[in-house]
Amino acid sequence: MVKLHEIYIILKKRGLPAFHAKFGRAELHPDLVSGLLTAISHFAKELRPNEQKDINTIKREDFTIMIEDGNKTFGAIIADFDNKDARLILKRVIDKFEERYDKNLDDFGVNTLIFDKFKDVVVKEFGELLINPFYFPMLLESDKELPEDPFIKKIVNLIDGNKNISEIANSLEVSIEEICQNIALLESQKFIELKIKIEESDIFSPTEKAIEAFSRETKSHQKIIELFGDTGIDMLYALDGKRDLKDITKELQISYTDVLKIIKYLLREELIGWVELFPVMRPVPFEKLMELTANKEEQALLFPLRNLCDGSYALSTLSRKLNLPKEGIKKFLEQFGINVRWIEKKI
Repeated sequence: MVKLHEIYIILKKRGLPAFHAKFGRAELHPDLVSGLLTAISHFAKELRPNEQKDINTIKREDFTIMIEDGNKTFGAIIADFDNKDARLILKRVIDKFEERYDKNLDDFGVNTLIFDKFKDVVVKEFGELLINPFYFPMLLESDKELPEDPFIKKIVNLIDGNKNISEIANSLEVSIEEICQNIALLESQKFIELKIKIEESDIFSPTEKAIEAFSRETKSHQKIIELFGDTGIDMLYALDGKRDLKDITKELQISYTDVLKIIKYLLREELIGWVELFPVMRPVPFEKLMELTANKEEQALLFPLRNLCDGSYALSTLSRKLNLPKEGIKKFLEQFGINVRWIEKKI
């Protein structure tokens, strides 16, 4: 998942930022960034006056600027790397901005403070890229009234500190992207905060961004070595999307406390992501499955699992539905061999 840092919407006529929002640690001044992007755009047009296509990407070692053009404005995102989904959302955001504020964009004396209310639109649009569906939303005390949106109230009613965002989406039978958009809005307005819960049964795999961390010459690799020594890199290699943290902790022979420190860092830097397992049980006659275990408690568990293991529910969701540990359910299902298939999904 791409990590977004800042977004700019810049007035073409004035070369000044109409709107700016930061999603992470922003160190650049908005006016300087807007001036730089405007200057680069003008320079490119003077250098190649017959060229129809504008510059749409500026790359540095540590970040990328994605640029999309509008009629009266252009937008820019500062992110870790170029991303097609982020560009599509940026283009959609620019269109909505120009549609909403069309009459104000030709006024050279316009007070850009009027554009501040557009932040809710931006946060919601980029929500699917800003919010990790494995995070757990927690309600905060607030004197403000919730947005008058029945769907948001349904989401809030399910926030109990025990369900992650993916599970809330599953409960409401809607897409994770739709829930992430609304969760991003609630977080931005300080109605909720997001927390990470890491369990021994969790499974992780490297992200696309982690490729550079495997090379000794990169800053990413050197930072891991500086913080955790070779153990940090060993952990990154061990996270293969198949084994859980309990198995990896045993293999690397390090304390679980150290494992958590490394995992939290790798998650924060978006070098790894969760992998969810979705079990699918073959439509084998119930009597045949019963023959595979003589344990009465296991036979009783088999009935609900046979109905739930259709590929719709992740192992973590089954764990909460049945009030049983993920590791126990996984071990139980593994004894049925080829009668259970595992679908791996990177979240």
